[in-house]
Amino acid sequence: MKAWLSSLDKESYIKLSESVSDKLNFFLNDQQVIQEKKMIGAFAPLHDEPQWALKLPREIQNFLAFPFFGEGQSVMAFKASTFSDLELRADFGVPILSPKKSALEIVPDMLLIPGLAFDLEGRRLGRGRGFYDKFLSEFRGVKIGLCFDGQLIDRVPVEEHDMKMNFIITNNDLIKVK
Repeated sequence: MKAWLSSLDKESYIKLSESVSDKLNFFLNDQQVIQEKKMIGAFAPLHDEPQWALKLPREIQNFLAFPFFGEGQSVMAFKASTFSDLELRADFGVPILSPKKSALEIVPDMLLIPGLAFDLEGRRLGRGRGFYDKFLSEFRGVKIGLCFDGQLIDRVPVEEHDMKMNFIITNNDLIKVK
């Protein structure tokens, strides 16, 4: 999967990301996120993850929270933040955009979740560190996997601790998991 992702040229990557963002915008409108002030646990995309915010309305920024690790924490949490307020930190062992330490910690109503691969049963293959799996084990909100169609596979191998998504949004589909 990493090889497939790295084979995408910049133009294809942006086109696919715009399509994911369009589908996500439709979903968030349907969920009345802005009207009901629902908080979205999001992620600052890595270089090979969908740029999910490209087509979202500006006011959605008021409803975003991003993952962080506080001092001595073993499970990630979320802090309210806009993209422009994120700062480069190494909370997850690699440089990643994270909320400021002073930002308000919140529990999101729904969570946008990256992954290397997903299947139609809602299973997710992460990057192997288990940050999301640990958080998801206690999370009761809506879980939304974001990926490109090329990241959908027949069956993701899972372990007992792996959590299923409620929805998967790709550049072509909005999939409600059974």
